[in-house]
Amino acid sequence: MDANRSLIDRLHRLNAIGIALSAERETPRLLERILDSARSLTNADGGTLYLVSHDARHLDFKILMTRSLGIHWNYDLNPGDQRFPPLPLFLEDGNPNHQLVATHAAGAHRTVNIPDLYAADGFDFSGTRAFDQRFGYRSRSFIAVPMANSDGDVIGVLQLINAIRGDDGETIPFSVNDQHLVESLASQAAVALTNQRFIDEQRELFESLVNMISEVIDERSPFTAGHSKRVSALTLLLAEAANSSSDADTHLPLSESDRYELEIAGRLHDCGKITTPDHLLNKSTKLDTRFDRIQVIGLRAELIRRDMQLAYLERRAGVDDADGALQQAHDRDMAALDNDLEFLRRINVGGEFIDQETLRRIHRVGQRRWRDGDGQTHPFLSSEEIDLLSIRKGTLSEREREKINQHANASILMLKGLRFPAYLRHVPEYAGGHHEHVDGSGYPNGLTREQLSVPARIMAIADVFEAITAHDRPYRDPIMLSQALQIICRMAQGGHLDLKLVQLFIRERVYLQYAERYLHPSQIDAVDDDPVYDCSPTEE
Repeated sequence: MDANRSLIDRLHRLNAIGIALSAERETPRLLERILDSARSLTNADGGTLYLVSHDARHLDFKILMTRSLGIHWNYDLNPGDQRFPPLPLFLEDGNPNHQLVATHAAGAHRTVNIPDLYAADGFDFSGTRAFDQRFGYRSRSFIAVPMANSDGDVIGVLQLINAIRGDDGETIPFSVNDQHLVESLASQAAVALTNQRFIDEQRELFESLVNMISEVIDERSPFTAGHSKRVSALTLLLAEAANSSSDADTHLPLSESDRYELEIAGRLHDCGKITTPDHLLNKSTKLDTRFDRIQVIGLRAELIRRDMQLAYLERRAGVDDADGALQQAHDRDMAALDNDLEFLRRINVGGEFIDQETLRRIHRVGQRRWRDGDGQTHPFLSSEEIDLLSIRKGTLSEREREKINQHANASILMLKGLRFPAYLRHVPEYAGGHHEHVDGSGYPNGLTREQLSVPARIMAIADVFEAITAHDRPYRDPIMLSQALQIICRMAQGGHLDLKLVQLFIRERVYLQYAERYLHPSQIDAVDDDPVYDCSPTEE
């Protein structure tokens, strides 16, 4: 009766173990639970667990437990733990390896139950004997069970050592009931592990696609390489600060799933740029329209210089210029042309704000004339070139900027077209809101602070800060850290960025954590206690 009660109790425990295995979502923890459950179910002193390698050529060691020795090695959870070498499933001649118990169990698809391995023949137990000698242990009863999934594929081997009798602690053989229970557990474990592997592989595939998309987008322009990765990292840094914040307006509870969702959203926030023409993404100068027209303007200047030289030579013919007046006038004209061309080259870079006097000079220079090979004269600058050079800030015209801005809407449409699982359902919202302003003046949907979630507002700050601190922009020198903080403060005070989150960003020195990882050392200057860094609201 007691034996029956014990067996029924163990069957109930087996059912509970099966339910627990199906609920485990981390593979290393799942392996841990499998071996520990098998050891507990049979009252075994120890055990090991091996999994079939990806190429199906070896059994890879994963876990070893020996209760009496206090040994618990889990290579996946602690890579520093000691590790046994892989066990070859095949011999050098290509035949299955039946010399080792574990490889035989895997290859023959059958359980091996040995009452005393030191008295057993037919298997190589040199590894077990070496372990015993090293630790002063005595391995006796032994059972190796193949872990076969529902398709009949062996994916691993579960081994238990030394069944312990409960009343006196003696080592005894594993019973037939023990074997049946472990075989049942191994079968359930294999199914759970196969399912988890499928989930892990799907997640790995998804992450590799996400990384590929973000890298392809970033690599389309040499000036934005790594942008998505850095925005994702900075978003997580600020989100962690918000997680610790006690302010209801900035507090953001974070689970591991929430962190993962934010990371994916950061990686994909610019995916819509795949619709943006390359020449706009790579536009490093105002006149760059598939090629930099400043080169053409330089050629026009050479033609003007040619005509000026010819006119000077004609005036000098038969004229005494002893006082050098003609030469001086010619030199002044040449110098003025060179000065105008240098002015256009400087303005073309887009590194300075265009004021009214500069606009007038652009128009004045544009009125010069040059003569083509047919003798026809043309303005030095076309109306389109004047418009482009007159861009007040940066290198993009309003039309070009609108075209680039369309990427935010494209990102939303692309991401909403994907069937994200429930734990990633906010990715389109977070990624699509990084150009919205809290005062409703942003794009593409003109959302206000109340309509934007905390993660979306965080990502907007991350996107701006990454852009202004990037040290590889061709149209400006790298911005110092203190200057970047002043810029985002002004943007927050002006209603573009969330003021409280920017204050949190500065107060918790999130900017410094990011700077030390991603900024060029020459950009990291001292940020003093000047009130500007408090980012206080402006007076009404």
